[in-house]
Amino acid sequence: MNQGDGKPQGADRLGDFELIREIGRGGMGVVFEARQVSLDRLVALKVLRAGLGLTSQSVQRFRREAAAVARLHHTNIVPVYATGDQDGTHFYAMELVEGPSLDQVIRQVRGERTAPLETEPSLGDSAPRRPGLRRRSVPTRSSSTQPRG
Repeated sequence: MNQGDGKPQGADRLGDFELIREIGRGGMGVVFEARQVSLDRLVALKVLRAGLGLTSQSVQRFRREAAAVARLHHTNIVPVYATGDQDGTHFYAMELVEGPSLDQVIRQVRGERTAPLETEPSLGDSAPRRPGLRRRSVPTRSSSTQPRG
């Protein structure tokens, strides 16, 4: 995987997506700002990290995550545009939301408060309750926030 910029080894492009820069990193994946060439739009591209000893179960979980989010429609949940894999590198594209990461917002607010901050990073969590979907923790470093309005 690593070229210092977080891009998969030798990859400046995955399928229809040109990787621009890394914007977040979590336990299973790296999120890049990317350009979807065919539609000439910027997206967030989540890439399953290769160096983690990937198993078929982790790949299936990644694919299920993308499919589950793609079925949801809510103002506070970014839509999934596409999924794919190239030479064993699995990825999915989502709407790119400009703004500070949730991690940055939490640090800023904690710096201004003395009491512990309780957060609910999954703002859309209360809307979609469907059989077969489980709530998982949301990585704050790769979650974005934007002002309402």
